[in-house]
Order: sequence, then C-alpha cells, then structure tokens
Amino acid sequence: MTRDAIPWTPDPGLVQQQQQQQQAYQGWYQQPYAPHVPYGGTGHFVPVPQGRGAPMSFSQQAHQMPHYGQQVPAQTAAASSGKVRPEFAGSVLERRAAEKARKAASAEQAKKEAEAAASAAAAAAATVVTPAAIPAPSIVHGDDGVQDPVTGEISPRIKQVCNDAYNLNPVLRENILASDYFKALAEFTTFEELVDEIYNKVTYANPFIPNTRSPSSCFCLLYRLFQMRLTYKQLADLLEHPDSPMIPVVGILYVRYVVDPKEMWGFFKNKINDNTEFDASPGGKKKTIGQFTREVIEDIHYYDTILPRIPVAIQRDMQETIMKLEFREKSLKEKRSKIKVGMKVKALFYEDEEEYEAEILSETKDGGFLLVFTEYGNQQVTNVEDIEVIARSAETREKEDKSRDRSRDGRRGRSRSHSRGRDRDRDRDRDR
Repeated sequence: MTRDAIPWTPDPGLVQQQQQQQQAYQGWYQQPYAPHVPYGGTGHFVPVPQGRGAPMSFSQQAHQMPHYGQQVPAQTAAASSGKVRPEFAGSVLERRAAEKARKAASAEQAKKEAEAAASAAAAAAATVVTPAAIPAPSIVHGDDGVQDPVTGEISPRIKQVCNDAYNLNPVLRENILASDYFKALAEFTTFEELVDEIYNKVTYANPFIPNTRSPSSCFCLLYRLFQMRLTYKQLADLLEHPDSPMIPVVGILYVRYVVDPKEMWGFFKNKINDNTEFDASPGGKKKTIGQFTREVIEDIHYYDTILPRIPVAIQRDMQETIMKLEFREKSLKEKRSKIKVGMKVKALFYEDEEEYEAEILSETKDGGFLLVFTEYGNQQVTNVEDIEVIARSAETREKEDKSRDRSRDGRRGRSRSHSRGRDRDRDRDRDR
C-alpha cells in the first residue's frame, strides 16, 4: 500500500494549538495600540501591543531580531502615561537620557577645568617674567605725577606705549643692561642729574660705540630715562634745553620710542624747523635737529637698529604737516630775502595785535627784524611772518623811473662829448 493510500488523521493536540494561536492572533489586532515607535533610526514604525504573548507575523518577528546589536523591545517608549513599563526597563530612551546627562556633566567639568587653567595661567604671568621673552606691546599708564619741590605743582607722567624692553631691539637692550656704564647710572636718581650727565658725556646719537657692539652713552642714558618715566614738564625741558643740542636729541629719541603715537606730533612740531646742528655720528656729516626729527618720523631704520613702527594713518598725517611747514618755510625764506634795512613795511604790533607802518632797522640772529613804528616811535623785534612789504605806489615808481632815465641820459651825454673831443684832436693832428 502506498503512502498516499494511508488515511491521514490530524493530531488533535496540534489542531487545538493552531486554533488557539489563530484566535490569539486575531485578537491581537483588536487590542488598542501604544504609540508607534521608530525602529533603529531607519524610518520604520513598529506598533507596540499593550498585551503580552500575542503572536506576530514573520515581518513583525523580524523586528524582534537583533538589529545593529539592539532589540526592538529595548527601543520602545513608555506608554501614554509617561511611565516606563517594566518590560522596557533600561530602554534606549533611558540610556539616551543618561548619556545626555553624562555629556552635560562632562561639559560642565571641562568648563570648570578651563576656567581653573586660565586663572592659573594669569597668576603665573603676573608672577613669573622670563628675561629672554619680550611680551606683546601694552600701555603703561602714568601715575598722579611728580610734585615740583619749589612751586608745588604736580606734573603728570607721560603714558608709555611699549613692551618691557621699551621697544628697543633685544640685542641692544641686553647690551645696555650688561654695560658697566649703565650699571653706574643707578646712582643718578633725579632728572637734573641725568640731564647734566647727557651734557657731559653724550657727543653723538649712535646706538652703539663705533666698531663695537657696546651701547653708547646716549642710549644708556636714554634707557635710564625710560626707567624714570618722565613727566610732561620734564620732557618739554629736555626738548627745549639750550645748553647742548644733544639734550634735545635724547628727548626726540625718548618721544620716538615710548610716547603714544597720537601724542608724538605735539612734541615734534616745534623741532621740525630747528636749524641747530649737531654730530649725529662720530666723524659723520652734521645734521640739524629739524632734519633729525624728520628722519625719525619717516624712517624706521636708525643706524644699526630699528625704531618702533608708527601707525600708517598717524605717520601720513605727520608727513603731510611737515610738507606744509616746509612750503611755508620756503615762502618765508623768499620773503626774508626781499626785506632790506631802511625799507618801509607794515608790521604787527604785538601789544594790540594791529598793523602799523614801520621801518626796518636791522636783522636779528634768530631770523627776525628789529624795526621802529614810524607813527609812535616804538621799537620791536618782529618775526618775518608778521611783516608785510609795502608795495610801491605809482608816483614812487614814476620818480624812480625818471631818476634811472636821467642817469642813463647823463651817461650817454658824457659819452658823446668824449667822442667829439677825440674827433677834434684827430683833426688837429691831421692839420699838422
């Protein structure tokens, strides 16, 4: 008998089990759903039954299979009540919340560590100074100033815009600090003592002694003045000191190195036209203080060292002002050449700021003119810019022209008479 001829009787227990599964499966769709939960970040949504033990299709069971190391039940959310169901304890959402909290705590800790490190660095910078390192430029503000022992007047110190090396070349600064002469300058504690030392020792403005790398007395004293931090009055006295041209030269270098560029022109403007000569370098050509001032404004190269840079806009403004002053000086020079002793002019009387007719008596050493006002007889030394040459009137020009014509006619008449006399002598000789 073949296998097909044998009657097949289903197993009653198996049939009952299949029927129960089918009933349970049908009932699963009739149960309310929990919120749809995204599965594994893939964009698929898995309905989560609120009952337990309901059978699932193959595709539904596939969602239960491990996916990137995770199970679907471990990724489901809490029910609508907002509470975590027991079967989903330790879900991805909880772990995400825990991870977020951990990252927040880590970020807060990192922030605290960064603040502590910054505070430690600031404290170290305030207490530890490395001699070899030159910090970035900073502004050193002046204090209340220095009180004059005689007048009691307080003169404020000048703000220094510089680094710890006073904007000097590091090699030059190290040589100055190692110099025996500079160490001896520690005994000079007053401004007046340093000015006297400049008068006695400084003979040229080079930063180094010729043919050596030793600093000159000029720059050693300049560095000592940097340390003293001059007041406005002291720097003005330095720039206008009459005893030696080297004293104003040191003052010009002080301004160029450490004074705020915005304030430089206030100190330089009175030195641009200074014609006092001095030896800028030993054995070199003499320069005027005005030339020296223009050079340190326009060029950063200064012998064997470099001057600090001036902001472009400020430097351009100073150069334009210098050009205007040079043009004015040229005009005054031409005007001065036209003014002669005995000439009638109009001049400004300084007491009432009015112009009056005057006569030039003489020229003074400083380029002005001594004149007398014809109406009142007052004498005054007057600057060239305050003198106006009076134009000649038409009558005066006519008289001068007639005078020149008469002198010219007189010369021609004498010449004709002389010629006639020679002709008569020639005829007399011929008759003999």
